[in-house]
Amino acid sequence: MTTVTIGLPVFNGQRFLRACLDSLLAQSFADFDLIVSDNASTDATPAIIDEYARRDPRIRVERSATNQGAVWNHRRVLALAHGRYFKWCGADDACHPDFLRMCMDALAENPDAVLAYAMTEVIDEGGAPLARTSERLPLGSPDVVQRFTALMSAISVTQNPYYGLMRRASLEQVQPMGTFLASDRCLLGQLALLGPFVEVPAFLMYRRQHAGNQRTHTEDQRFLHPGVQDRFRTREWRVLREHLGAIARARVRLSTKVRLLTGIAKWVVRQRGDLAAEVRALLRPRRRFA
Repeated sequence: MTTVTIGLPVFNGQRFLRACLDSLLAQSFADFDLIVSDNASTDATPAIIDEYARRDPRIRVERSATNQGAVWNHRRVLALAHGRYFKWCGADDACHPDFLRMCMDALAENPDAVLAYAMTEVIDEGGAPLARTSERLPLGSPDVVQRFTALMSAISVTQNPYYGLMRRASLEQVQPMGTFLASDRCLLGQLALLGPFVEVPAFLMYRRQHAGNQRTHTEDQRFLHPGVQDRFRTREWRVLREHLGAIARARVRLSTKVRLLTGIAKWVVRQRGDLAAEVRALLRPRRRFA
């Protein structure tokens, strides 16, 4: 059994898949297996995966006969994982060779932490840097309320705890990623209720920005769950519902739950414009995806 499992869900990722695989296979921490789950790609993705799998026995290939969406594929690679630690990776992203090693070191030094993540650089299609951030979120705080409330609103693409290295035992204690927009934010909120996150103070994660991942709301919903027929834009209301459920399930003191609910109330005030807009959208005639 390997120490780390990396889950790589992919659909039609031929443009950047080689760069992604090269960066993962070049990790200085080599005790990992890599599950590549192809969601019925129609481009050269299957051939690329097979080529790399023949070269490196750490790669495990899984395939679906039909495209069941990004959420299903993210859940699938986690369900197939055997390592004590787990990491998701986007097929158009890349990691510095020391990503796994430095995240492993951070978790070893912080046994109460549920995940470790690196600072992120946004790159373009050719790999040139576009943006970095020096923003610091209190995700390593010993105060669960600080951690949880910091993740309630959308965070910068240069803050990527979702693509960090997680303790698989912690992931197994939370509700899985849902088939709705911002479900990754809700999953992180649940993890923050379990323990702190550790940020590795180095730019080791590269998020690629390109035309293929700049999607509209409707395209995002199809990407997550292509079988959906009719879905309103109620992202923030769904996030509110999920956060309330997470607090209800959390094994924390009643006084802490009261503080968490106070944080929720403050978030509702800040998001009141978006929440009201979603209610107005619900009152309009239903529109099906074209």
